[in-house]
Amino acid sequence: MNLIIVCLDFIGILGFVIACIYAWRNYYLTKFASPVWFIFGMAMGLGALWASTTLLNVSGFYPSVTDEVRDCLFCVMIGVLVIFSIISRSGEIKTM
Repeated sequence: MNLIIVCLDFIGILGFVIACIYAWRNYYLTKFASPVWFIFGMAMGLGALWASTTLLNVSGFYPSVTDEVRDCLFCVMIGVLVIFSIISRSGEIKTM
């Protein structure tokens, strides 16, 4: 069971990394929506870090330390995603 969770967590890390690369690529290619892609890329990078600490926690690598770090990273990632949703919802994105 533990091996299945580790494999699924590794797939999640790959998904976060791919989303982060896609966001950074769009950040450099777009002019009018670059702040939105920057914030989204930052959130996906934090998500990759969060999933990595979860993988380390499930694997048994210093569970007390990774438990605290995982919780802090999760809160920061949710905060950045809330900022992303507020900016994209409030009409801050204007075409040139």
